[in-house]
Amino acid sequence: MKNLSKQNGSTHIIVIVILVIALLGVLGFVFWQNFTKKDPVTTTSEQKKTTSQPVETVKDPNEGYLVLQDWKIKFKLATESDKITYYALPTNDAGIKKGFDAQYYEFSTKEVEALGESCAEPGGEVSGTVIRLANLSRSKDKIATQGVILVNDGQPVGGYYYYLGGAQSTCSSNGTDLQIQDRAKVVDLLGNPIVY
Repeated sequence: MKNLSKQNGSTHIIVIVILVIALLGVLGFVFWQNFTKKDPVTTTSEQKKTTSQPVETVKDPNEGYLVLQDWKIKFKLATESDKITYYALPTNDAGIKKGFDAQYYEFSTKEVEALGESCAEPGGEVSGTVIRLANLSRSKDKIATQGVILVNDGQPVGGYYYYLGGAQSTCSSNGTDLQIQDRAKVVDLLGNPIVY
């Protein structure tokens, strides 16, 4: 009996030692797997696959347009019309009484403004009024006016009727042909407002 009880005690010790060795082995493997094992190096062809994806760009919906933000309209620019300048100005009292908005826009081009004289902004050596190539006004009601063109074939755009007027004279004694050519471009541009 004594032998049997010694044998039982030895078996327990052997089982415990085997379990401890197994536990240390499993813990060592987990440690090696998570902390010391390095990921395989990716080859350049694998890197190219991940970096050669095209980047999707969002195109500006107003690109290629002249935009009047406060009026929420835009005009499609021709490639040669990208140098148009414009200025918001207050409408006079008589225009407001007729039903026009309190603001209108005047248009020119950088080339015409470079001619100086009455083509350029007043100030410095230039004095007097500025003559622009065209102006644009709007009204909620259809108004009969002389000397202006009702744009968009007389149809309202975004609830407004738009009226286009051209310069009644040249703004400089130089560059008359340029002024006539650019006035035609501006008038053509302003004939088709688009709501955005």
